[in-house]
Amino acid sequence: MEVLSISLEENESIRVKSPIISTNCSGRESSKGVNLTGSPFFFSETMNKFIAAGCNNKASMTGIIEPNIVGCESACVGDTDTLFGPNNTCKTVIPSFIQVFNAKFKSKDPESESTGCKLAFIAEEKWFQRNLKTESSVLQNMDYVEAVLDWIVPDTDNGFDLPGKDLYRTEYRCTIYSFLGVSSVPNASRCYCQDGFEGNPYLPNGCQDIDECQDDPKRRCGNATCVNRPGHYVCEKAKTWIIILGISLGFGVLCLAIGAWFLCKYLKERRNIKLKKKFFKRNGGLSEGNIEKTEYVNIQQIKHSRNAHIHKDFELKTYSGT
Repeated sequence: MEVLSISLEENESIRVKSPIISTNCSGRESSKGVNLTGSPFFFSETMNKFIAAGCNNKASMTGIIEPNIVGCESACVGDTDTLFGPNNTCKTVIPSFIQVFNAKFKSKDPESESTGCKLAFIAEEKWFQRNLKTESSVLQNMDYVEAVLDWIVPDTDNGFDLPGKDLYRTEYRCTIYSFLGVSSVPNASRCYCQDGFEGNPYLPNGCQDIDECQDDPKRRCGNATCVNRPGHYVCEKAKTWIIILGISLGFGVLCLAIGAWFLCKYLKERRNIKLKKKFFKRNGGLSEGNIEKTEYVNIQQIKHSRNAHIHKDFELKTYSGT
């Protein structure tokens, strides 16, 4: 099977060319079936459908695990010359973990045996709806259709250092599958990169962070600044608020310091005033340690005092006999 694309997203898958099995189709050889046994690949039961086309066509899948029977019936409606018109196809779901596919054909109505061209294939349902639903007549000229393969890595395969041992990490996530009752499919792991990461979780480099800010940051964040984070990004607004906050805090500290200085000065002055009042009351209104008393006399009092002093001194000398 030729690979068309590989996806390592959460629904990791491989898109391939799926063969068209045919019978009684002039000008074309029937393609061989598919056998993926021994590989980690199988047809995705969620994305593919088994589809049959042609008149009086009862097609069924072969190679699936018995007793499962998968098939559908298509019948020509209206113009029987249009073997692959939009009403001449049928589809049905497929079982899980199909690795072998082929088809066999019978007539839906044995009484009206048809030898016309009959087709059967496994195709991705969305691809079929988009390309062939309204123009299924082009099928008779196609060599292949597109189908999707899922894949898992068996736990018994020691060739891989599976990160599935750590089921949840920032870079990737793994799911452990236990296929009870399906002996052909061992227990296995599927890992995929988380959102915001890219790469292959099974390789040594694993999943690498995607720097979304390198991809048109203006579109993502506008006038804000795009900042990359592991697995995501954030938009940070301009940090002018930090400058405003710093200025406000500085001004507040300055006002607090000035207020504290004035408060200390005020308390010191009040303390001095209280001390002065205390000393004033204690010393009768004057502080003896700081103010000297002054007595005023006239000249006559000075002369009288001097004469009295001399006279007293003379009497003392006479009394003592000098």
